[in-house]
Order: sequence, then C-alpha cells, then structure tokens
Amino acid sequence: ERALGAPPNATGDEGAAALAAALPGSPLRRLGLSHTGVTGRGAKTLLAGVGAESRLEYVGLGPGVPRKVKRAFAQRLRPAARPHPDVHAIASVYR
Repeated sequence: ERALGAPPNATGDEGAAALAAALPGSPLRRLGLSHTGVTGRGAKTLLAGVGAESRLEYVGLGPGVPRKVKRAFAQRLRPAARPHPDVHAIASVYR
C-alpha cells in the first residue's frame, strides 16, 4: 500500500503546501495528517493539489480542520480499492 503518515510530526501549513505541490502524478493512495498542525488554510492548499487524476483514497485530517473542508476532500477522493484476497483473509482472522 502506498501510504504516508505524518503524526505526530509538525507538518503544518507549510508542509501541506509542499505536499500539494508533490501530489500531481503521485502514486500515493493514503495520507495521514491528523495532529500535525495542519489548519484549515493548509488543508485548502492541499485540497487544491488533489486533481481529477489523483490516486488518493484517504486523507486523514486533524480536529483543527473545518468539517466543510473535510467534506470537500471526501468528494474528490477515489473510492477505496478492494484489498487483495489474501490480505482480506488475514484481516478477517484478526478481527
């Protein structure tokens, strides 16, 4: 899985802008930015970097980001890909 998780790193709005610049053409599918100092302003910058060709399926944002911005992300993300059958079988055993 192509994922990037930042917690508890201090990514902030400046880091969100750098990530937004790196998103076009990126194979990244999951981006975890909760508790990293990203505010609504940084999230909006990141949202601008999520184009129609984006492969992102999940963006986790912290409590400092307004719900309206989080909903805007949900509208732009791709539907989550189904896991490989072997991964699904393992996950079901450990529930």
